[in-house]
Amino acid sequence: MAALANVSRATPFLPSSLVAPSTSATEELVLIAGVSANDRAILSAAAKADGVPSVSEVLIEQLKEAVQGGHPSLVFLGDALTGIDPIALCAEIRALPSENAGDLPIIIVTDQDKVPEDKGEAAGVTDWLTRPFSLQYARSRMRAWLMRSMLRWRKAALPND
Repeated sequence: MAALANVSRATPFLPSSLVAPSTSATEELVLIAGVSANDRAILSAAAKADGVPSVSEVLIEQLKEAVQGGHPSLVFLGDALTGIDPIALCAEIRALPSENAGDLPIIIVTDQDKVPEDKGEAAGVTDWLTRPFSLQYARSRMRAWLMRSMLRWRKAALPND
């Protein structure tokens, strides 16, 4: 009898998502900087498998300019270059006057034992991709980060009180 009661209150069908992405994966730009050749190959293959044609390796020296001028959807920073701290570089990117720099997903590619959570959060690191990782794992994580970027999902601001 309870099931029949709910029939009288039927509502029109609503799709599961009422938000349409502003772009598609084929229009997204992914930048990779300071990532080892092996990790770069996995990330490039993951992007290609998901139809993301614009994956660009950028020199560390050109990264800030590329973020300001290219409006990337996702940035991978690695720890493959000696003398370059990817967490400090992330903080520098966040401080850029570009409107995209504050919301840009920045992912640090590193070993599990090199993940200082507190330092990364203070620098604005979006997430970590820790070694070892498979092509399938990198692909699923990249897809999630790009979807958030395409839909512009953001963390809600904390209330003042």
